[in-house]
Amino acid sequence: MYSLLFTSLYTAAGAHTLIWQTFVNGVTPGKFVGTAVIASNDPVRDFTLEEVECGHNTTYTSKPNGRWLPAKRGSIISMQYAHGFVGDDVVDTSHRGIWMLYVAPANPVTGKPNRTVGFTKMHHGHYDKAGGVEGWDNYKLRNNSGIVNWRVPDTLPDGNYIFRTELTAMHEADRIFRLTGSGVQLYIQCTQLSVMGDEPSPVRVDGPLQTDLTFGATDNFAKAAATTATAGASSGGNRIALTKGINFPQDLSDEDPGYHYDLYHNEKSDWTDFRAPGPAVNANCAVDVTWGPPNGTNTPPMKAVDAGVGDTPGTATSNTSMHATPSSSIPIAAATTPVVTSKTEASPPARLSAAGSSPAATTPIASLSPIIAVTTPIIVAKADASTLAKTSIASSSSALSAPAQSSLPIKIPVQIPTPTPTPIPVPTMTSSPKQFLRKCKKLRPRKSS
Repeated sequence: MYSLLFTSLYTAAGAHTLIWQTFVNGVTPGKFVGTAVIASNDPVRDFTLEEVECGHNTTYTSKPNGRWLPAKRGSIISMQYAHGFVGDDVVDTSHRGIWMLYVAPANPVTGKPNRTVGFTKMHHGHYDKAGGVEGWDNYKLRNNSGIVNWRVPDTLPDGNYIFRTELTAMHEADRIFRLTGSGVQLYIQCTQLSVMGDEPSPVRVDGPLQTDLTFGATDNFAKAAATTATAGASSGGNRIALTKGINFPQDLSDEDPGYHYDLYHNEKSDWTDFRAPGPAVNANCAVDVTWGPPNGTNTPPMKAVDAGVGDTPGTATSNTSMHATPSSSIPIAAATTPVVTSKTEASPPARLSAAGSSPAATTPIASLSPIIAVTTPIIVAKADASTLAKTSIASSSSALSAPAQSSLPIKIPVQIPTPTPTPIPVPTMTSSPKQFLRKCKKLRPRKSS
């Protein structure tokens, strides 16, 4: 019944897409089960609507065909998109964009997202320049049976969770909906998982995806709710309770550069300036994704290394960024040749200690690159070699002992010695005026013949 209803409802909008099946370790209870029921596969464009949270007129329920699927920490979740039927072309080629994943604890009574805690971002995609136009996530879905895979993080405490998925389509993103009636299109849904316990070992799916109509048929919501006295309560181990995230729609803006983006104008720059919209990925619950059936080697990793941490301007919502880059070292004044520049020189990469957290104070002076950081034109004149060596070593030692407060270049004063003018010999009057004139005539240059 549900399959017929949804098929007739969604076939009309051929370019649109939504999640048809959700698999846990390769098994699904059927189409449109485990993902909150929505009224339409039309995209959400109006950022003032509550539908920005989980799609059009979302219905949350713990009953069959809206059931909460059982999962464990480490389980592989596979979501299969389509627009008319499973196995079609998934989404139109014009709908270029990225895929994002959020999580929120569910209210233990209503099953809706707990808005006191809000949603935390687990992943956002990025444009892959190496793939050309197919470097966008919509092509990755199209080319891989509409399937995206990820693992339940091992940091989530037991409980009921709403996993919000968002696929953006930016073919009209150069406009703002409230001003023009068109803009970026969001394909949003929410999947309901009851997370209890850990997988005994790293899970792999070694066969084709399967349908089991009895999977998740019991009331997993009630079971998980019994283990969660408060939303996000920790269950020990390395569990990390979700802290304050964001809420929809009030914490998103269609003026975010990741939503308001001129796809066709920026094609000239190979879209390398594109940045994912919304908040930063939280490194505590970040996940990586793979595309296509999750069998064989196409299994998402246990630990995320490319979840999008650091891809969004700003600070990640964790003390440890998963894409941390070495900070710049303090420039060392050890010039050995004259330098003339009016451009601020970039600092060299820091030489890190074994812990990888701070510049190593034991680095030999001789191994450091000689750099002078200047912001105005200077000319370094030749100086006495011993004096310059002493100045270089003294400056280097003080720079290494000083704490690295900033990665900006430090202006180091350079003492330029004043050259002593060489006197020009002038004849002096040592005898009579006649003798002096004769000497001057001798100094005159002779005319060439």
